[in-house]
Amino acid sequence: MRSGDSKLWPVLLRPALVRPVLTLVVSVGALLLLALPALDMKLKQPGSDDLSRDIPVVRAMDRLTEAFPSKGTVHQVAVRAPADRAADVEAALGRLLKRTAGNDLFAHDQTPTIRTSADNRVHTVQVGTPHSPKSDGARNSLELLRDWVPQAMEGVPGAESAVGGKVAQGLDFTGHLEDRMPWVVGFVLLLTFVTMVLIFRSLAVALSAILLNLLSAAASFGVLVAVFQHT
Repeated sequence: MRSGDSKLWPVLLRPALVRPVLTLVVSVGALLLLALPALDMKLKQPGSDDLSRDIPVVRAMDRLTEAFPSKGTVHQVAVRAPADRAADVEAALGRLLKRTAGNDLFAHDQTPTIRTSADNRVHTVQVGTPHSPKSDGARNSLELLRDWVPQAMEGVPGAESAVGGKVAQGLDFTGHLEDRMPWVVGFVLLLTFVTMVLIFRSLAVALSAILLNLLSAAASFGVLVAVFQHT
């Protein structure tokens, strides 16, 4: 606790008090410029693609993936059906694998193996792609599989199917985050507004707090995108 007047704050605040309009325009303009890169923000989960390719271990992993693409980026196809339909499921998965064999989006160095559970109700098969997990090729191969698998199972009554794996996990998580983010941001802003109105009994103070929070958060995300996404 200090007694007496502060010497630092009057110096810092004097320009704003002397020229408030100019200070407002300059400061808001600077924050908006910092926030501009956030418009190009791409959400994703961290992975090996984010590491420098100059690291020896990463280079070794890249060489292994290039030599054995079916062991690199892998899509996990899972089908659940009644046990008496096991033969139909295996036949449908076999037709699916033949369909992927002629497509460059999928790996062809090894023949995928269909695995069956002990009760004959669940079948899984791993379908590899020669593309890295965060690439357009990997995403395109996932979207293609998610179209083809239900088509292959149309003739199997009671069959349920899904395609998972690292690519699917990243895309599904990011999509879920993008869908829910507006609701979360809206809830935080509404809660902030109500709290500020109840405490200060002022709409102007509440609106100012929300705008300042949005500006500062946008500028922070803009700097993060500029530094890490745009290197």
